[in-house]
Amino acid sequence: MLAGLRVRTRRTSNLIRDLHTKLCIIGSGPGAHSAAIYASRGALEPILVEGKLSNFPPPGGQLTTTIDVENYAGFSDGVGGFELMQLMKQQSAKFGTRILTEEVESVDFTKLPYKLKTERSDISADSVIIATGAVARRLDFIGVDEYWNRGIS
Repeated sequence: MLAGLRVRTRRTSNLIRDLHTKLCIIGSGPGAHSAAIYASRGALEPILVEGKLSNFPPPGGQLTTTIDVENYAGFSDGVGGFELMQLMKQQSAKFGTRILTEEVESVDFTKLPYKLKTERSDISADSVIIATGAVARRLDFIGVDEYWNRGIS
């Protein structure tokens, strides 16, 4: 169960939330949301820290940059990567996952509970899943932006 919020200020004068959870998930792609869905259904009330919208890839991971996903179970006609990630995020939230659009600044795994810091939250967690995925390495040549996702990917 999430602990009550205690608010204090840091140097940046942003409000800081003190949170506790049985499970904190770092990531925002299919792996992170699959873990969140199963954890929520198991009454673990997870917190998922998805990163910032200004990052590349944005929350939702590399899949959000995929135009057509044709090999995902349940979507025989295919689905857009961005749409699929929105559906997974909605399902995570529906079952009780608390989603924070914040960047993890540090993690302390030296003792339990584990401590995670973001710019606005201090999180203690009994368990942590790191599901940060991968980032495609792009070739470096003239015109790469013009042909990205048009035969070059």
